[in-house]
Amino acid sequence: MKTLKLRFFAVSGTAALFAAASALCQVAAAADAPELAPPRPAHTTAPAAPGARPARPPRRGLPPEAFTQPTNFVALVNVARANGDAVPQDWLEKQAASMQRSLKTGFMAVRVELPDDGDALPALRALASRVMSTDFADKGFPDGAKLAVILDAAPGMPPIIASPYEGWSAMDAGWVRRGGGDDKLQAERMGKRVWQALGALCGASYRPEREAVMRYCPTPESLDDCLSHNFHPLNANAFSTVARAAGLSPVRLRPRAELEALGIIKPRGKHQPAPEAKPAASESPMATDESDSAGKPAAK
Repeated sequence: MKTLKLRFFAVSGTAALFAAASALCQVAAAADAPELAPPRPAHTTAPAAPGARPARPPRRGLPPEAFTQPTNFVALVNVARANGDAVPQDWLEKQAASMQRSLKTGFMAVRVELPDDGDALPALRALASRVMSTDFADKGFPDGAKLAVILDAAPGMPPIIASPYEGWSAMDAGWVRRGGGDDKLQAERMGKRVWQALGALCGASYRPEREAVMRYCPTPESLDDCLSHNFHPLNANAFSTVARAAGLSPVRLRPRAELEALGIIKPRGKHQPAPEAKPAASESPMATDESDSAGKPAAK
């Protein structure tokens, strides 16, 4: 019995010593541990304070003088009849400038007055021939018009009629206006229609079966369906082929020397190579060897 008690007390004493040692180790580790860093602020998506980042200066495009002046052009003919012009002349001039920037070919809006009598097709053919034979040297085009897109609003006009071999096409501007809408929507539709008339001139008409239906039912929904695009990239390739065949002069950016002479861009600074840095005496390996060998006696 005494032996069991002694064994019990021995085991209990050993467990107590281990518990005390473990507690002392935990206290020491807690004392030596570094303090916890303060909690990070929560991520916020608030906008940056104004002025924190410098604003990028607005891009400045090149002026028209930076590009070559074409000697000929594509005429956008605005037919004026008794009831007025087919489209506003100022709008057509902006359209011509936009098409010139896109296709890098000369475009110009031309206004021509026509009587209301006569058949549409012979009158349009005669009008196109007259425009392409007119002298436009005073407008800066000594070679005149090579192609013509005619905008007319005469009764009985088809939506689009084209004669690619004769170099002209015609569109019914009244056909677009009959679709209704405000001025902005009509201007957007009219611009798409002018591009489509140019595509028909290049032999790349868009959905001719839709054109036949639209001639009799120009509802706004079907009109927007027909004008779902203005000028497909394939039509641009067809136009480049027709432009080369017609002899249209392209609009190109002038050489850099001419741009510098015109003051459009700043001349380049002459590149001057930086002078080669000579190593210092202390950095020269030869000087280091001499200085080291000067303090040493010569080897015998």
